[in-house]
Amino acid sequence: MLSIIDAFLKWDNDTSQKNLFLPICFFLVITAFCVFHFLNPPETKLFSDDAFSYINFDPTRTVGYPAFLSIVKWITGGYESIPLIQLIILGLCSYLAALAFSRFTNSFLLGFILIACLFSLREIMKFCFEIFTESLAVSFLLLFSVSCMSFIKTKSNKALFGMGLLIGITILIRPSSYAILGAIFSLFVFYRKFWTKILTFFLPPLLGCLLIGVISNYSFHGYFSTQSFLGHNLYGKVALTVKENMKSEDSLEDKMIKRMAKVMMPVQKILEPIESWRLYYVLAAPIYDKLRYPILHKFKIELQKEMKFLGDLDAFYKRVSLQVIKQNPLDYAKDVMINYGALWFLGDLKTESERIELVELINKVKLTHEFQEMDMDYASYKFRPKPDVLVYGVRLFLYTAFALSLFFIIWAGCFLMAGSRLEDLLAYGFFCAVCIHVSYLSIAMVQAGLPRYAMAMWPYMFMMVLSSIGLIFKKVELCK
Repeated sequence: MLSIIDAFLKWDNDTSQKNLFLPICFFLVITAFCVFHFLNPPETKLFSDDAFSYINFDPTRTVGYPAFLSIVKWITGGYESIPLIQLIILGLCSYLAALAFSRFTNSFLLGFILIACLFSLREIMKFCFEIFTESLAVSFLLLFSVSCMSFIKTKSNKALFGMGLLIGITILIRPSSYAILGAIFSLFVFYRKFWTKILTFFLPPLLGCLLIGVISNYSFHGYFSTQSFLGHNLYGKVALTVKENMKSEDSLEDKMIKRMAKVMMPVQKILEPIESWRLYYVLAAPIYDKLRYPILHKFKIELQKEMKFLGDLDAFYKRVSLQVIKQNPLDYAKDVMINYGALWFLGDLKTESERIELVELINKVKLTHEFQEMDMDYASYKFRPKPDVLVYGVRLFLYTAFALSLFFIIWAGCFLMAGSRLEDLLAYGFFCAVCIHVSYLSIAMVQAGLPRYAMAMWPYMFMMVLSSIGLIFKKVELCK
């Protein structure tokens, strides 16, 4: 038995280093997957509800994805080719990531499994067929991971420059990627003797990308910022935190808070008795959008005389939201943790018994006067039954991944305190773990924990789990 394991590990290691077989094999496999998905597209619409805000360079959007759409239209004359182009870009970035990961872990098998995981997950493939930022963001995050592995392995200036450039571009595509900067600098702590190189080669391309975003938004919309949607998101986020006794010294902010509380307090009382965080999350998530869109529109009409003098509406929404959070930090923290859990453990994924309970609960609350006033009928929620074995299987994977993420962070922390050198696989597993945590936490702080937002980090989750398997392979080899 041991001889079989030894032979397999040797073959796996040797195959990962082959200059011809490995790239050709991965290229053919990814090409086959891309062709299959293109010929069997998911049931989705190319033009999502948010599509035209990207196409029209809306001030609420960062410039990266609208610029990509404009280039595609300029080259092809329309947007019909977007699915094919996004699928090709994802395929190429996945190919480079799998190739780099296989050589980084010295394992052909782990690189192959990474490809299978990425292209077997229908939710990730679905991004390619929609005008949404997720597909391009996932592609550039995969490309960024290549530079990260290169830096861990070589500490080269080229890798640092690539990291700065790629994360800068990713931020311009999807501003939630700002959170990744926290993970990057956490990794750099372990390589602090290279701080001079980091400042010299990582920061300039990053700051250059952000400067492009700032200049673009000033040119298009007249403000110096890479995005202007944080306040609007936060405004919706405090829907279940605002209370009637809250106030602000600013008269207009105070009026807005009082109107928010008048609408939201009755809704909060209906949701309070729900004990299951999974059920609470599904009922609460759409309410954020109700507050920041139709209800906010109504408030703007009521307060139009006062609000017309506001130069920066997003900044106003942010001030109002921060007033609410400051006066009720515990409920806000609870709301953040519920959505953080929904991102990690897919709050929308339900067993059959949970699905039946959810349907009954929705049918009950949507008949209340308060929910009918908001036109909250949950019609967009998909009540598709899933086999319990599938639900528990996915949850087991997610619980395992969560435990592994803590393991990588704690283990790396022990190395840091001991002043020991961090081995490459542990460093990369640590980086992936921190990326997932900071991304999910930043999203949960300003938005609902929707599966669409969670899936963008699943490639890093796969690589983190596979890195742990790579560590096991390495320990087995050392024990021979």
